[in-house]
Parts: sequence; C-alpha cells; structure tokens
Amino acid sequence: MALIYERTQERYRTLEIRDADFRTEEMLKLLSGREELTEFDEELHRKLVKKIVVYKDDTAEVIFLNGSSIRTGYR
Repeated sequence: MALIYERTQERYRTLEIRDADFRTEEMLKLLSGREELTEFDEELHRKLVKKIVVYKDDTAEVIFLNGSSIRTGYR
C-alpha cells in the first residue's frame, strides 16, 4: 500500500509540471501576434488569469492559470 501511495504522489507531481507547461504554451499561443490592448478584453482575461489578490499595502498580485504570478503597486 505504501508503494502505491508513493507512486501516486510521484505521478501527481509529474502531471502538475506538465500541466503548467501545457498552460504556458496555450497562453503564449493566445498572446502571439496580438497588438497592445487599449481596452479590457474579458475573454482574454478569462483565458489567462486565475485570480487577482489585492493587498493592504497598495499592491496587487495577478496569478495566471499556469501558476506564474506578478505583483505590482497600483497607486
């Protein structure tokens, strides 16, 4: 039983890595050939952003669907 559990853990770790790579490739395809946006694109937002976290110190963190993130000030 312990061996099955260990194998399952390793498989999950591998799938997680592949998922991030796959999502990154999909994001790059969506963004390739696009010109600079001049207004909010809700469809693009839904395809790229997992969530946005706003902090009390006037910063916000955008977490993308591939797991990467960026944090910046907003005032």
